[in-house]
Amino acid sequence: MIPEHIYFFDFRADGKTIRIGYACDERRGDEHIRSGQRPLVFLRGSRDYEERLHRAFALHRDPEYPQSRSHYSAKALEYYIESLVQRGFAVLDRAELEHVPVAPWEVLDPEHTHQIFDGPQRTLFQLSLPDRLRRAAATVYHQSGSDEWYTPSDIIECARRVLGEIDLDPASCPRANRTVKAAHYYSRQQNGLNLPWFGRVWMNPPYGGAAESFALKLIAEHQSGHVAAAVALFNLNSMCSKWFSPIYQSSVMLGISRGRLLFEPGNADQLTHSASPTTGSVLCYWGPENSSFSAEFSKHCNILIPFRIGDP
Repeated sequence: MIPEHIYFFDFRADGKTIRIGYACDERRGDEHIRSGQRPLVFLRGSRDYEERLHRAFALHRDPEYPQSRSHYSAKALEYYIESLVQRGFAVLDRAELEHVPVAPWEVLDPEHTHQIFDGPQRTLFQLSLPDRLRRAAATVYHQSGSDEWYTPSDIIECARRVLGEIDLDPASCPRANRTVKAAHYYSRQQNGLNLPWFGRVWMNPPYGGAAESFALKLIAEHQSGHVAAAVALFNLNSMCSKWFSPIYQSSVMLGISRGRLLFEPGNADQLTHSASPTTGSVLCYWGPENSSFSAEFSKHCNILIPFRIGDP
């Protein structure tokens, strides 16, 4: 079933007018297609999101349709639409909507987007908007980094039972989220370090030197109250790093894996293989459910409770 979403259509199929609308299934979009309109992108979102977009672009309504608040100048919207695809929040194929996160409004707000989007890539010949959207989609969904490793499903399920639900995975991608099933996630293109964190978080940060930044962000968001609880997975060697000290000082429990976990690589050339890292893993917990974390992860880990000088 197609989830509720916001659609952007090339209203006259001439690239001059874009129509914004809301639908809770495929019927509304099909009506537009039958009338000769061309779909551009689809974005997960509620009717409230649609209303906010209408207000954000109110000054750019197409003067040829003065009685409508759904028709806009394509020039005013095209870079915004391209940025949605480029950051992994919108798709060209409506059938892919189920794998797209419902993003917080703060990251969809056109005012915010204009601050982080540099505009179209420069080319010798200016590409049409549909061509630019196809290129942006290919970049997001068909390139995987060698530092991406997908967590084993049994570990994810333990974390889900501890947390109750996973509201946010701040370092993920469409493929990984089929296992994590987070209500929201941020991909490499979206860069979760620059976006709001909230609720119950699962995190397996990317390798390649980014783990420290994600760890510090998680700790700060938990201390601020934005993150209610979290389970994060790190390479066991991380415990010997200076940057791991804040994790040790703030987490309530640690789980040291018995042996090495079997991860699935994100590199597109190795998708048929799974592999273990050269060391074990450590799972860190922030939250009130100590007994639940211990019960779930003792199946895979030795459980440690950090002792800190000054603790009672």
